[in-house]
Amino acid sequence: MKIIRIFNNNIILVVDKDGSEKIVWAKGIGFGHHHGDIIESLVPGTVFTKEADSEWARSFLAISDEIPLSFFETTREIVSSAERNLNVRFNPNILITLSDHIYFAVKRAKAEQHFNGPTLADIKQSYAAEYEQAEKSIRAIDKEYHTCLSPSEAGFIAIHFVENEIYVSKTKATDNAINESSIIHELFSLITDETDLDLISPSVRTDRLATHLRFLLRRIKSKKDFQDAANDQLLYFNLCNSFPDLLKYLKVTTEFFEKHFDYQLSYSERIYLLLHFQQVLKVIDAKGLE
Repeated sequence: MKIIRIFNNNIILVVDKDGSEKIVWAKGIGFGHHHGDIIESLVPGTVFTKEADSEWARSFLAISDEIPLSFFETTREIVSSAERNLNVRFNPNILITLSDHIYFAVKRAKAEQHFNGPTLADIKQSYAAEYEQAEKSIRAIDKEYHTCLSPSEAGFIAIHFVENEIYVSKTKATDNAINESSIIHELFSLITDETDLDLISPSVRTDRLATHLRFLLRRIKSKKDFQDAANDQLLYFNLCNSFPDLLKYLKVTTEFFEKHFDYQLSYSERIYLLLHFQQVLKVIDAKGLE
């Protein structure tokens, strides 16, 4: 393996013999090495991001310029602990999305700015094990960064755990997750076919959109509507005026849920979807400038 970037003593980016890029994590793996060095053997305890494709690597490189690498190391420990205790394996993208969330959660806590998270009672009831693990994660983050995170952050982290599970032990049901993935893939294919937006090619941003849709499907199944706030209607129309190009994607989505589930999206749900579509387009536009 050839080193092409050294992040710190414990994290490096390498290119393998087959030309694929991998992030390698191990204590001291980067110490004493330089760009271009060849690594013949690895120390015990090395962790590869084996499933990480080039899109994952690009996303990691982009976000690592903004987020201190200590947050990635903290997140990796949290993810490893959760995989052991929950008996699951996570999508590699969780390292990026959860690091991003934890970094900004710590920044908000230090600035004494708190966001309301998902309804904690619903998360605790539906995903008790993931929520308990998220609470442990909060305590680890507070200790590491000398913060006092809002209890709602446990709900956010639990959602990250739930949405990134790609292998679940036989003691946990997987049929629902498979069905949700099938529905989301059908919607993504429909949007790709009927508009100019490619949602089939995987990316971190489309993963976040899929996460939102997965929880929307679960709310529909449990017959729990997403309640609008007092100013959501006004905010929705302001967004429509600001981003008229996004409305064609929203139209396909709303008609899909009306046809398949007889479900009318609330203004709040439409707002979130517009924001997700806008984020996906930002990534596509950025790639077009490369």
